[in-house]
Amino acid sequence: MKSNELADSILEWAKNRNGQFMTADVFREIEAIDNVTEASQAIAILYKKGLLARKKVDSVRFSYTLQESAVTEEHETLTDATLGNPVIKRDVEIVEEKQEIIKDDEMRANQVEETADQIQIGGDHYKSQEIQPWHAMEAWMSPDQFKGFLRGNVIKYIARCDKKGGAEDLKKARHYLNKLIEACE
Repeated sequence: MKSNELADSILEWAKNRNGQFMTADVFREIEAIDNVTEASQAIAILYKKGLLARKKVDSVRFSYTLQESAVTEEHETLTDATLGNPVIKRDVEIVEEKQEIIKDDEMRANQVEETADQIQIGGDHYKSQEIQPWHAMEAWMSPDQFKGFLRGNVIKYIARCDKKGGAEDLKKARHYLNKLIEACE
């Protein structure tokens, strides 16, 4: 479940609960939450939106309550005044950074990886041929010989990158390595 959906679940749970709660309570009582980190991120979203207020319990823990139930002297809320507080500001920044990382991970997970055959580094001279040279070699060589050919090209491009092709040679090495990985799977 995504953080925003979890936040909605926590908000509904908190409305029914009517009182203070801690992250561990949320983790224990809401089945959709798999770990305490998820609970913390979802609570931070609600806090950032101004729907929850928090009160420091000890040096590292907070208790939370609905914003409308908060006793202003005891609970701190995320208002323009508290945004100036560097600790609160950093908490919000950390949550935003984690959300970006999660979003990036989800995007990468949904991307379809291209095979080595679909990519060519340094032009299209092989892709324009009816049969790519490494397909012919794969057909003519034993599997071990073909893997040796690929491995040799990885070594060749890494060895010469500083004196000849630089980053492009490293990309070619990675390309042959990707093909070697495909051949080994």
